[in-house]
Amino acid sequence: KPFAQSPQCQTLIADGTVSDFGHLPSHFAEQVSKIVAEKGIPSFQAWQDGLKYSEGEKAFATENTRVNFWDVLYWGGTSSVYEWSK
Repeated sequence: KPFAQSPQCQTLIADGTVSDFGHLPSHFAEQVSKIVAEKGIPSFQAWQDGLKYSEGEKAFATENTRVNFWDVLYWGGTSSVYEWSK
């Protein structure tokens, strides 16, 4: 994982802020959405792989959260979009 050597990221895991390195991108996305909302920006957008461990739209501070999808149709993208829409 790219964050494994970061002392700050290791601290987030050690103190229980996140459970493991895989959950860091979702944690960072949620924190960025708070910063964006504090600046009066109503929308936040990120790639699906960075949001996959977030607990739905309520995890984000912005009014709107948009998800960009990496998955293409022939890789099962329709199933992925369906799951995200729930």
